[in-house]
Amino acid sequence: MDLIVGDLLDLVRARPAGEPVWTSLRRGFDVFGVPYHPEYAAPILRLVFGTPVLLAGYLRKLQEAQETVIALLVQRAEAAGTPYAPGDPAPRALTAAAFGCLVAAHHSWLESGAEGPFEAAIDRAMDAVRPPA
Repeated sequence: MDLIVGDLLDLVRARPAGEPVWTSLRRGFDVFGVPYHPEYAAPILRLVFGTPVLLAGYLRKLQEAQETVIALLVQRAEAAGTPYAPGDPAPRALTAAAFGCLVAAHHSWLESGAEGPFEAAIDRAMDAVRPPA
């Protein structure tokens, strides 16, 4: 997971400075669509989601990843000259919503029999709650 989070951060950092945060986060989630061993992706996710202790560990890792992404979004806004005000919930809310969509996409993809590209499940989930422009 740590390798994927590093790749996620790299993808978000590489996005255009003026791009909406939601779009940058979605593109960052592309790292989850290309598992290192695609033939094992669905069985591993089923095992993780079906085993409480593994699910707890996975969700803890996702929470740690969110904190890192939030820090990146704050830095990105400062670099663009549009810093978030102290206590502004926007970077945390956007990040939490996006990661919630990632988990929803995992469930949806598994429930569909892991048919089709995982990226399509992420797109559907994130489109369902896309913030207004």
